[in-house]
Amino acid sequence: METFEELISQIDVDWDKFRNDMRELRGSSRNYVIFFVPRSGSSWLTDLLAGTCLLGEPEEWFNPNFVQAIAMGMNANRPYDYVKMLKRKKRSAGGIFGAEITYFQLARLGSFDLLDALGPDTRFFYLRRRNLVKQAISLYKAVESTVFHNKGTITDEMNAKIESVKYDRDALTHWTNHVLQHELGFEGFFQKHGLSPLRLYYEDIVTDPAATAALFLRELLANRAPETYMVRSSHQPIATAANSDFEEQFRRESRAFIADVDAKRPALL
Repeated sequence: METFEELISQIDVDWDKFRNDMRELRGSSRNYVIFFVPRSGSSWLTDLLAGTCLLGEPEEWFNPNFVQAIAMGMNANRPYDYVKMLKRKKRSAGGIFGAEITYFQLARLGSFDLLDALGPDTRFFYLRRRNLVKQAISLYKAVESTVFHNKGTITDEMNAKIESVKYDRDALTHWTNHVLQHELGFEGFFQKHGLSPLRLYYEDIVTDPAATAALFLRELLANRAPETYMVRSSHQPIATAANSDFEEQFRRESRAFIADVDAKRPALL
């Protein structure tokens, strides 16, 4: 698989425009990264934070599926230049830039040092889910149905795709291990780089999105955090009654496997 650097190296750059943008566009004054495990509410969180109009747009700027298109928009084909332009073109009016990244996307960065590119004044968050089995079920159903998000516009066709997904013990075992690999990989990364991210959980975001937005504003704006701000997100949970049925059956059929996964999982701090 091609690394991040290899993917964006194929982009043609208008160097006159690049140099002009470097001169004319002001970079971010504060950066933050949300490390996240798939199906932990990352898109919901992006929508929520962007909706404050104060914290930028913490999108998956390093997703291999999107980086070539993003690099074209940034007019950059080298990793450090790519980040420099993101910090100029995707920051908030107040100078805040944010990004989200999974562990496997992090691994695709290759030798590129994202932490160095972002700079020392970067705040780190880590988003995961307490119930890993529900997370694996959500990921399995999303992949099989190709319906990953619900922004309040679920069509009959999309519902039909979701409902067509059948219980599959082997698939749920695979996706449970996939989620566990993310968690173990992140903990190793944090330890290697001496990071202590602020830890967040999907269950808390969906229960109290306003408290989540307030937390980010306090962490990133400190005494500049406003007393009032927008809290809005069009995202809604996509789970159906089948998710609970799948969980009950999988836990019943795979007790030993799930116990082993729970023993290997990093602590829920």
